[in-house]
Amino acid sequence: MKTKKNFKKDITHFRVIFFQVGIIISLAITLVAFEWKTYENNEMMLVSAAASQIDSEIIINTKQEAPKPPQMKVTEFKTTSKNDAKVDDIVDLIKIETGINDTNIIVPVEITDEKITGVDTFVLIPEISPEFPGGLENMYKYIKDNLKYTDIAKKTNITGTIYVEFTVEKDGSLTDVHVIRGIGGGLDEEAIRVVESMPKWQPARQGGMPVKVKYQIPIAFNLK
Repeated sequence: MKTKKNFKKDITHFRVIFFQVGIIISLAITLVAFEWKTYENNEMMLVSAAASQIDSEIIINTKQEAPKPPQMKVTEFKTTSKNDAKVDDIVDLIKIETGINDTNIIVPVEITDEKITGVDTFVLIPEISPEFPGGLENMYKYIKDNLKYTDIAKKTNITGTIYVEFTVEKDGSLTDVHVIRGIGGGLDEEAIRVVESMPKWQPARQGGMPVKVKYQIPIAFNLK
């Protein structure tokens, strides 16, 4: 006699199995889903952190120091007394040469001496400068006609520039004529002689009154 299977009982048994399998599959899917989301978030966080680090590095590398303000270059100017003027700085010369064209006279240079003693004082820069009678052209001619090259200077071939200093007094007379730099050969004495022989000058004036000043005349002797 065959035993009959209970179909309902079998169905119920498989239903329980299928239910359990379904729960397991659902849990597995849920677990995988959670694991996947977590990995994705971590990946995004790492990328974001790396991007932030790159931005920081760019800022550091491209940061430039503010340009320093340009330093002002200060030039120091020194004032010098008129007494410190050297004779070497005088470029105006009175040239006395042998031959037909033996003269080329330049404007005389005014001397500014501050260390003067006595009752009368010297005016450094007068309003009106002293002047040779008839002006500079006449003074050029006077020196040319009167100044001579000495024989000893010619024989020894002495050349150079003599600087003669003198005072133009209030009455126009020339005093204290002397050489402050000479070349010898009798030419120093010759230069003094010619200056002392000059007629009276028109005196310098300051505030409408005559004043005395000092002058230098450089005279260059050249042989041809």
